[in-house]
Amino acid sequence: MFAFTSIGAKQDTSVNQGYGPYCYKIQGENYHLMGTLLSEKGKKPAFAQLYIYDKATEIQNRINGVSGEPTTTSGAHTLDHQLTVDLRDMLDSINPLVAQFRMAGEEFVASNKQYKFKIRLIGTRERDGGEYNLPTADEVGALIVGDFDTSTNKRDIILHMHEGGVRRISKLHPSYLALQYPLLFPYAEDGYRRDIYHRDDHVATIIKEIYPNLKDNLYTSGYFQERAILAPTHKLVDMINDRMLDLISGDEHTYDSSDTVGVADQDTNFNEEL
Repeated sequence: MFAFTSIGAKQDTSVNQGYGPYCYKIQGENYHLMGTLLSEKGKKPAFAQLYIYDKATEIQNRINGVSGEPTTTSGAHTLDHQLTVDLRDMLDSINPLVAQFRMAGEEFVASNKQYKFKIRLIGTRERDGGEYNLPTADEVGALIVGDFDTSTNKRDIILHMHEGGVRRISKLHPSYLALQYPLLFPYAEDGYRRDIYHRDDHVATIIKEIYPNLKDNLYTSGYFQERAILAPTHKLVDMINDRMLDLISGDEHTYDSSDTVGVADQDTNFNEEL
């Protein structure tokens, strides 16, 4: 009911001919599709288009899209109108993807339906979208009014008003799941992407924070003197050292050191009292 994208798989409905429990069966590959921001003339809005259209008719359009016909006040298959309103209001208040589409709808109304605009759903992230670092509206998308912005990433999703038709969404887009299942990901939490941080790779995260742009500052005066990583065990020290050396190109050299002064075999000028 609130999904931005549709499922492009071929559904096999022959398995639901009897009286048993409902079974959802598909043939071939499962993928997600996304269309234009505005529906074609004579067709009802669906999926992401419902976030653009007049909010006065949005709830009924959503219910009709699921039930296939206007709901009545009675019947076993009646959808709860108030619950639909509550879910809509919840997503409006916390979901950054919804915020981008609402903004586009407001621009469309304010321009008396004259503006030509696009929505760019950004395919990269500048920071980790973890539990306490959820994406903001500016990070997940951008409203483009007028000319097209050419500074886009190949994984960006560009949605036009009428042009382009239905297109397939990359599974590597960080909002791939949030676009299809907004009620499961109400904050539009990022899914898998190629540049995602490994959850258990704490050493790499520490090194990146303490020594940013390490390769570019190997010979910068004061870069290493101003930074240090305190570790509780020698094992962790060795692990950090090994990871640091892996990031630096070139041959590795080991220099021995001594903590005590031994007895010399011949006279030296070294003062043993020191």
